[in-house]
Amino acid sequence: MNRLGSLLRAQGRAGEDKSWYRRAVKAGDIRAMVNLGSLLKEQEKNSEAGLWFRRAIAEGGPTVVRQFGSLLNRRGMGERWAFAWWFVGTVFRRSR
Repeated sequence: MNRLGSLLRAQGRAGEDKSWYRRAVKAGDIRAMVNLGSLLKEQEKNSEAGLWFRRAIAEGGPTVVRQFGSLLNRRGMGERWAFAWWFVGTVFRRSR
C-alpha cells in the first residue's frame, strides 16, 4: 500500500497517493507515516505533518527524527532545536 502511494506520488496523482498512505498507516506501516507526513509538509500542512512524524517517531524510526527536525525548522522553531532533532536522527541512523 505504501509503495503504491509512493508510485502514485511520483506520477503526480495527488489525492490518490494520500489515500493509499492512509490505508498503509491503518495497517501500521511506519514508512507510510513518514511519507504521509512528508506529503503534508510539502502541502504546507505542518501541524498535521508533525502529528504523523511524531507518531512515526513513537513507533521507532531514525529517519523520522531527521524529517521532524526539518519540519521544526520550516515552522520557525529555531535552527538549533531543529538541528538537534536532525542530528539525533543522523546519529541513530548511522549506528544501526
